[in-house]
Amino acid sequence: MEIKYYATVPIDDTIPLTIEGLLQLCDSFPEQAKKVNGGRGGPIKMEVASLECISKDRETYYQTMAMEDQQKVLLEQMSDISTCKQQLADMMISIPPVLNDTESARLL
Repeated sequence: MEIKYYATVPIDDTIPLTIEGLLQLCDSFPEQAKKVNGGRGGPIKMEVASLECISKDRETYYQTMAMEDQQKVLLEQMSDISTCKQQLADMMISIPPVLNDTESARLL
């Protein structure tokens, strides 16, 4: 059996050799984290995924991949919209805020 773990906070000299030892180590994480950053611990990043999404032989995995592709396209489109919005705002700076009657008639 091989046990691997990673922590960004200093852990006591406890090295787990059994499942029970690993569980005890996990139970002590809150106390260990309180010793860091003035008792606030370190930031946590967590990603949660359905186990069905991990299995490549399941339809759900492929649906998830398709959703990721759609999300990338959507993010690119949102970036394009944001860029266009900024360019339009930059262009509008040079346009006078009030139009005379001739300019107003041309727009309508």
